[in-house]
Amino acid sequence: MVQLVQLVRLVVWPLLSVLIRYTAHSLRSLEPQRTQSLFVLLFSVDPAGGVNGKIKVSFLCALCVFAVEMENEIKLTIMTVSAIIVAAGKGIRMNHSVRKQYLLIADRPVLGHTLLVFDACELVDEVFVVISKEDSDFCQDTLIPPLNLKKKIKLVSGGTERQDSVYKGLLALSPKTDTVIVHDGVRPFVGSEELAACITGAEETGACILGIPAGDTLKHVGKTGRIEKTLARDTIWLAQTPQVFKYELILKAHETARRDGFKGTDDALLVERLGIDVKIILGSKTNIKITTPQDLALAEAILTLE
Repeated sequence: MVQLVQLVRLVVWPLLSVLIRYTAHSLRSLEPQRTQSLFVLLFSVDPAGGVNGKIKVSFLCALCVFAVEMENEIKLTIMTVSAIIVAAGKGIRMNHSVRKQYLLIADRPVLGHTLLVFDACELVDEVFVVISKEDSDFCQDTLIPPLNLKKKIKLVSGGTERQDSVYKGLLALSPKTDTVIVHDGVRPFVGSEELAACITGAEETGACILGIPAGDTLKHVGKTGRIEKTLARDTIWLAQTPQVFKYELILKAHETARRDGFKGTDDALLVERLGIDVKIILGSKTNIKITTPQDLALAEAILTLE
């Protein structure tokens, strides 16, 4: 009967995903003797007991190899997709006493609309919102509670400029983060399908952003206000957010930019500086960035259409 129980445990072992999750990641660092001891503990077998009624050490070793091979698959199930919502801007162009991310659209702050999109996306595990330090109490006590979010929102104090704020967000992420989404807090109309596609694209290529092809004729204008040349429109895209990257890649890109004293207009540019290709997929014209009073009026119109 004891032998039968041992056999069943070994046969069904590959199906015990929970057990594998907590053991496979430690196998690389274990010495052979300790690995055998681990399996003795888990399966109540004696690797030194011979063939008669016992399991061979070689078979245990085969199980160890199988566990290591399973590690990549297991890793996918426990890695985290973290979102950094950048909302520390002063909103100077809005020319309003209230920061643009807190202005109301349909009785809800712009940032609140954005957070609801990320809260509803099942692919997003964690949400970090980078804000001005003085806005912490307002966000924690006034903005977030009425939204009834399922995910816990973690607030991070921002930096002097947007690039500094994103970097602070990166440093605040969980150690198990594998994929990072960077999104403007004042882009409340990103579609859930677009967000999911961008995450999938980054998981496949390492870096993926949303954008739309330029619709107007583009002119390169000199300092004198005169047109110097007309750009080929068919190769020009307008970048949007979200922009999604593998964590190690975007962290390296930011640290390299800081070391070089380089300031970029978006995070994709920092990755491009490393010589890494960034994939761009089709976004939406309604995924606007609200920065001016005209944008706010357009946002109201978009909500009416939805």
